[in-house]
Amino acid sequence: IWGDKARLPDEKYLEITSMCGHAMISVNLIKKMINDVKKGIKTIEQAAAELAKPCVCGIFNAEKAQKILEELI
Repeated sequence: IWGDKARLPDEKYLEITSMCGHAMISVNLIKKMINDVKKGIKTIEQAAAELAKPCVCGIFNAEKAQKILEELI
């Protein structure tokens, strides 16, 4: 990684964003899904499915995302 590493989001967020080979998963979407789960709007499974939608390459692992979301929450 080049540049100011201090400006990068937390490592757990990067684990989710890097699951898409085209970097289509934004940190802001992850934060929104976490807030939705905390508020009871979505389940963790629904949030992981929502995170998978922008991934055009189809390699996003929703099951792994669920586990990471549980750790973040």
